Amino acid sequence: MIAGLVFGLLLVKFLLFLLIGKITKLEKSQYFTFAFAQAQRGEFAFVLIAFAAQNQVLNESMGNSLVATVGLSIVVSSFLFTINEN
Repeated sequence: MIAGLVFGLLLVKFLLFLLIGKITKLEKSQYFTFAFAQAQRGEFAFVLIAFAAQNQVLNESMGNSLVATVGLSIVVSSFLFTINEN
């Protein structure tokens, strides 16, 4: 389940930032670099998840799954950015 969530989160973030790069008229050679670089962002999700769990919007199991998903997506996107640069 976590692997699917990580893949889905990375895909959504990548496509969103790829679209933003096209809208802002970046050069085509910069689309992927921009999308991979921005996909690494996600630290604020930890704050939101903690806040939601503290206010019982999320149960402990769901909160833990989301924290793992966000953490792994940040790590994986760093590797993808490095691969894109090479």
